[in-house]
Amino acid sequence: MLVKAKESQYPVLIAPLQKIADSTEVIILVLGAGHSHTSGFTVNDRLSDTALKRLVEGIRLHRLLPNSKLMCSGYSSSSRQTQAEVLAETALLLGVSPKDTLMQGIPTNTEEEAVAYAQRFGNSKPLILVTSAIHMPRSMYWFEQQGVSAIPAPTHHIIQPDPGHEGFPFKPSLSKALMMDRLLHEWGGMLYAYWMKK
Repeated sequence: MLVKAKESQYPVLIAPLQKIADSTEVIILVLGAGHSHTSGFTVNDRLSDTALKRLVEGIRLHRLLPNSKLMCSGYSSSSRQTQAEVLAETALLLGVSPKDTLMQGIPTNTEEEAVAYAQRFGNSKPLILVTSAIHMPRSMYWFEQQGVSAIPAPTHHIIQPDPGHEGFPFKPSLSKALMMDRLLHEWGGMLYAYWMKK
């Protein structure tokens, strides 16, 4: 129930607003979420499940908006290929044109992603922000702190209600423990964000 409440703060962006579709250029920013450097794997298989879900949503929106650029974000913790590069390489593999692909490969966390974007574009272009639904409230907070107005495009929902089978079984399970881990991570991140604001 706690995860659903967090994920429900922003609705899914089924189709972009007409005023966005009519804009000269729209930025679709896909936030990083991890990858591996394992050899012998395809580039898409080296993305974490979370990163792949975010990228697919970004590409879906990009195809709805011919006037958009797909911007991939994220650093490398090992001084090798950055998350932005792996996301962008996968996007090209899935048909996104190189001329429509942008990267920001230095930011190490959401706060830095917001700062880097604001320094590069500010509010000069409409921004669609793509990240996991549970992470969206914190992401929107950091972009708002930078004075950037973003349109949320949440994806990778942990809770996906099944019509006719609603309800929250209270039997303990590993999946619920993992959900709680994700939720605690977001709560901790927001506490840090509020503390930094003071």
